[in-house]
Amino acid sequence: MIFKSLCRHAGIGANSYLLKTQSAKVVLDAGMHPKHEGSEAVPHYEFLRYGTADSIIITHSHLDHVGTLPVFLNDQPQAKVFLSPETAELACAMLHNSVNVMQSKRVEHGIAEYPLFEHRELDEIEEAFEIRNVERPFDLDPKGTMRATFHDAGHILGSVGVTIQGDGKKIFYTGDVNFEHSTLQKGALFPETPVDALIVETTRGEQSRRADYDRDTEENSLAEAIKNVIARKGSVLIPVFAMGKTQEVLGMLHRFKAEGLIPKNTPVYIGGLSTKMTLIYDRFSENPAAIYPVSVF
Repeated sequence: MIFKSLCRHAGIGANSYLLKTQSAKVVLDAGMHPKHEGSEAVPHYEFLRYGTADSIIITHSHLDHVGTLPVFLNDQPQAKVFLSPETAELACAMLHNSVNVMQSKRVEHGIAEYPLFEHRELDEIEEAFEIRNVERPFDLDPKGTMRATFHDAGHILGSVGVTIQGDGKKIFYTGDVNFEHSTLQKGALFPETPVDALIVETTRGEQSRRADYDRDTEENSLAEAIKNVIARKGSVLIPVFAMGKTQEVLGMLHRFKAEGLIPKNTPVYIGGLSTKMTLIYDRFSENPAAIYPVSVF
């Protein structure tokens, strides 16, 4: 089995990798680089001959892992797209929003290459989606020479790590992973079995966490700060990403109210893309990987 990075730049963003055997080609993720524009934000898909990839695995719905999926499928229209049910919904919403952002950048910054894809293309690519649940093995190519199994990655709703077997080898690709419980998401549940190769990328892997760090203490400090502002008749602005972080903060605020850390009648407002993402989280609130078994929003 051959591994090849398709990443155009070093650092986070535009994550994409190729696994190749004598009879199959599988791509891992299709990210868009957040610090580059146009074709410079796209992985090296030209390394693959047109129409030769059997499938692509999308580990989760952040744009640095799914942002150029439509571009990939333009070159590989026959490829199956394997992803979790949650990632399928979140990714579609994120990609539609990405079209809007690229259209704005074309007008405001004169980036002629944008948008890299259109809304109508996104409606069509859903036909290539092959939804798979965790811990259920499946074939990655028509001949069944490569097989995969998803495992909860604990990063965001629907995120997975994946075991891939082929050519007598076992590969594990973590995607983005979090082993600790967060407000809404249980930590990763990966198999503790030997593998021949581990594929992992990290943002702050070289940095140690503060020795005195404690999540509960940090959250309670936030609750205390919010309570003090409200007592002064003030308002609190919490700037967070629309997907994942917004829902985490909403979960924290739910706990703060339930435990009397802030007034129960404190109004909470979100808007725009955050609302759309929260409604998707709401539909999957009984996911076994969720901390709260029912919606708190």
